[in-house]
Amino acid sequence: MTLAMLVCSAPAQDLQGSGNYLDSLLNIKINTAARHWQTTTEAPAAVTILTSTDIQSHGYRTIEEALGSVRGFYSSNDRNYIFVGVRGFSRPGDYNNRILLLLNGHKLNENFYGSSYVGNEFGIPMESIDRIEIVRGPGSALYGSGAVFGVINIVTKTGENVDGFQVSGETGSYGNKAGSLLYGQRFENDIDVTAFARIGDLRGQDLYFKEFDTDSTARGVASGVDWERYYYAQASVMWKAFELHGALADRRKGIPTASFGTVFNDRRAQTRDLRGFAEIQYDDAVSFDMGLLARAFVDRYLYEGDYPYELLFSDANHGFWYGGEVQLRWDLATSHRVMAGIEVTRNDKTDYRQQDADGVYFDNDFPFTMYSLYAQDEFQVLDDLAVTIGVRWDRHSQIEGSVVPRGAAVYNSQSLGTFKAILGDAFRTPNMYELHYEEAGVFKTNPKLRSEKIRTLEFIWERRFGEFLHGVASVYNYQLWNLIDQEMDLSDSLLHFKNIERAAAWGIEGQLDFRLSSSLHGYISYSFQDARNTKSKSELSNSPNHIARIGLAIPLFDEVLLGGEFQYQTRRLTLGPASTPSYSIANVYLRVGPVVHTGGIASEILNRLSASLLVNNLFNSYYETPGAYEHTQTAIPQNGRNFSFGVRVRL
Repeated sequence: MTLAMLVCSAPAQDLQGSGNYLDSLLNIKINTAARHWQTTTEAPAAVTILTSTDIQSHGYRTIEEALGSVRGFYSSNDRNYIFVGVRGFSRPGDYNNRILLLLNGHKLNENFYGSSYVGNEFGIPMESIDRIEIVRGPGSALYGSGAVFGVINIVTKTGENVDGFQVSGETGSYGNKAGSLLYGQRFENDIDVTAFARIGDLRGQDLYFKEFDTDSTARGVASGVDWERYYYAQASVMWKAFELHGALADRRKGIPTASFGTVFNDRRAQTRDLRGFAEIQYDDAVSFDMGLLARAFVDRYLYEGDYPYELLFSDANHGFWYGGEVQLRWDLATSHRVMAGIEVTRNDKTDYRQQDADGVYFDNDFPFTMYSLYAQDEFQVLDDLAVTIGVRWDRHSQIEGSVVPRGAAVYNSQSLGTFKAILGDAFRTPNMYELHYEEAGVFKTNPKLRSEKIRTLEFIWERRFGEFLHGVASVYNYQLWNLIDQEMDLSDSLLHFKNIERAAAWGIEGQLDFRLSSSLHGYISYSFQDARNTKSKSELSNSPNHIARIGLAIPLFDEVLLGGEFQYQTRRLTLGPASTPSYSIANVYLRVGPVVHTGGIASEILNRLSASLLVNNLFNSYYETPGAYEHTQTAIPQNGRNFSFGVRVRL
């Protein structure tokens, strides 16, 4: 096997294009792992692909629900934001700033906290997604800051895939109402156009918190404060080697937990998150052995929060940044590819403001610039052995720079399967809040903060067993240092952020997938992870040791599909002297249609109509996930049994 001479676009992805559906899945080309097109077995990383078929077979409504089927991933919901954990690490309140989230290759993490959104705060219509590429492990050698535990790339459908209009609506538990619109078309002049939109409204539920069970706090019942409203819009235009993408997500959410010591059960408590971007990209071959990528982008971020105390306290962030990237790929031979790139991002606005009726307590802006250089060398040493070496240098205008290497060897044996050995570093620069927040007499800045670092060693084995079964197993170890946390300076009794923590973990992951057809497929996976504080040897909080999952999609008869998933997670330590219990939950999804009859107007309508029913937490299991430092509650209760009924029409 030699390196593919693909320096331009990947071929169209199609799970229906082969009689063997496992072949179709394993041959999907991705470009997230190495920034050029290759299959998952060729990629120098541990990769999972969730296809549109997987999404449709289980009725996932958010990115977080989809990630709930991926080995090594788990989540927490503090009833305001959803947090994703990977391989035993999910720091309470980190806003997912150690995972890099991409949309069609564009970075979605914002520029003040570095956060990424995976719930309704990023309300993308799931039916607009072609696939989700999940690359585990350090990704900073290609993507820079924040790609500590993985890179997740959401790839949306092209106009040719959508081919017309599609309208859907849903209703369900907790007063849920949502609707989506998809449009896509490929024209004769090779212009491909898509437009996606979604809007939703959730009344929420009344929640009981035992920590507030007093006469003065409504016996601990938060009523009418768990609401959520959101919308999402996205448009793309592609023509030959040019692509133009833009998206806007806006979400308002009530806060039922009385976080940060606010008044309990006060309907004024809420947050707003807005995230938008536009990007233009050119990616094509400039000669038979050379390819060029050039892109320019502009991004915006807005956060607003209202927190009721004796007075209503408000804070807000505004972020605005722009930049560009140029990347050159050069195939020196059929067995040797070199890639190099430069990226510059100017963060023109990263401001933060705090105020109440008595005045403004903090109001400042911290613009900065990020310069990046990266290079990667991929060499086919033998017909069955490829070696990849990469390095990246990032320079932040306010702190010291970071240099991170990555190396991988991939050995493909026809009889034994694929073996991968991966060693790499990644980093996260201190965010602007950690660097610059101060409060008179309480909190001070620390200009000496350094970037967090991680080093990961991983071994992976993938093998096909017969015509329909594929397995993967991996073992990994990572070391984290310079972790940023709050600490009191004893010299002046002021809090500040400081590099004070170290952590380490090891784990194993395994999964078996079978795929007999586009509608009959399933998986079983298991993950063990042991993550600890290096100094104290204690377990990390919010880190389950064992996660087991089973998923199955099966056609009952013509145009009726039944999907089901079951997962089990062991306890998680909270920030208090306790842990959340182990739990098991089961989800069931039923889809009917489109149904084809013989002739007539009724047949034409039914041929375009499908209906679905999703029941999450079928057996109404009670379970909790750990709270963060801002919560009085050590654990936050999650949703009981809930359902969603949907209808979809192709126009």
